[in-house]
Amino acid sequence: FQSNGIIYLYIACRLAILRVLVVDDTVGDMAELRGRSSIPYKSLYEELQNEISDYEQREELLERSESRFRLLYENSPLGYQSLDSEGCFLDVNPAWLDLLGYDRDEVIGRSFGELVIREELFAELFAKFKKSGEARWVDFRLIHKDGQLVDVEIDGKIVCNADGSFRQTHCILHDVSERKRLVRAVEAKNRELQSIVYVASHDLKSPLVNISGFGGEMKLHCAELIEMMGRVTVCDADRDRLDALLNAHIPESLGYINKATRKMHGVVDGLLQVSRVGSCEMVVHKIDMNKLIGEIVESLSFQAKRAGVEIIVEELVDCVGDATKTNQIFSNLIDNAIKYLDPERKGAIRISGRVECGQSLYCVEDNGIGIDAKYQNRVFELFYRLASDDSVSGEGLGLTIVRRIAGRLGGRAWAESGSGHGSKFFVSLPNGQ
Repeated sequence: FQSNGIIYLYIACRLAILRVLVVDDTVGDMAELRGRSSIPYKSLYEELQNEISDYEQREELLERSESRFRLLYENSPLGYQSLDSEGCFLDVNPAWLDLLGYDRDEVIGRSFGELVIREELFAELFAKFKKSGEARWVDFRLIHKDGQLVDVEIDGKIVCNADGSFRQTHCILHDVSERKRLVRAVEAKNRELQSIVYVASHDLKSPLVNISGFGGEMKLHCAELIEMMGRVTVCDADRDRLDALLNAHIPESLGYINKATRKMHGVVDGLLQVSRVGSCEMVVHKIDMNKLIGEIVESLSFQAKRAGVEIIVEELVDCVGDATKTNQIFSNLIDNAIKYLDPERKGAIRISGRVECGQSLYCVEDNGIGIDAKYQNRVFELFYRLASDDSVSGEGLGLTIVRRIAGRLGGRAWAESGSGHGSKFFVSLPNGQ
């Protein structure tokens, strides 16, 4: 209240001078005073009294407001702190003290950087904070008084003086230790699961190669036996039986074995792809989506021509992400659109994009067979296939990979469709603006 006190002192001095002038007026010096000035002293005296009354009312309201603020400050479940221009504590509330275990006199005047695991990081971020005037959900690991680490998110603003100079910070601390612990536990489990899938997939490949190899050998042996039958004499009944075995039953069984082996190879390779989505390193940069989609469409031109489908690409907005993984997303979506065309009409695929809610939103639209509403979320599940037979190739992993990659890049993927009415697959990715 330093500036308010000066104002109050100024008003009081003016009032005292007027009182002297009024007294002089009452003792007979009014003529002389009137000669020196034409100020209506009594009305000015009343005006100043009103000013003082207004000031006292405002001061009372301010005191009430500060009292309410202090009550909230002291009883808030969130930690609050105020720092000076050097990053030293001016004030903390009880919730802050409970969170970190210190007494108030142990922190007031101390640098906040001393409690941060990486003090140089605080110095860098605090300089940016003072320049920008606000900090939004900045992560810090703080040192509890007992030495344990506490994960917090800080949200704050700079309070300035009347001349715009730095006065202090007002910051809220959110304890996110439990959330961070759970995230780290989930990440560890994911890494463990990815490792299991990777090892199991590799271990499965060896017996599959053996099965496939021995199946090929059996096919050769059957051909050899058929040739030998022409040189040996057997009764008609045995010859008919051997002929059925070697030319029908065994080749049919080997065909089933070979088909199942190829399918298992596809599943194993798919599992490896899914496991790599969560573990591979992402190289994030700005992507020219017109160029990327153009390259994908060109690579699929043979399939599109054979299927008789027209692919229309509208002008697309750029996004930020990993180019290889983003290519994988749209390659899967366009390939799926070609696979699930409606044979009753000429195929058409349209790819469009726009900026929406700060994200680059893309749509791959087709006029194919569509997806029943009850299956629109299931199509993103692992190994789920719309076609239950072998009329469409694939293992039911493409859309699973699409959604996982989109999630890793900070976006999401979803579908809108209706049976017999075509499908729209949407992918949102960071815009980078």
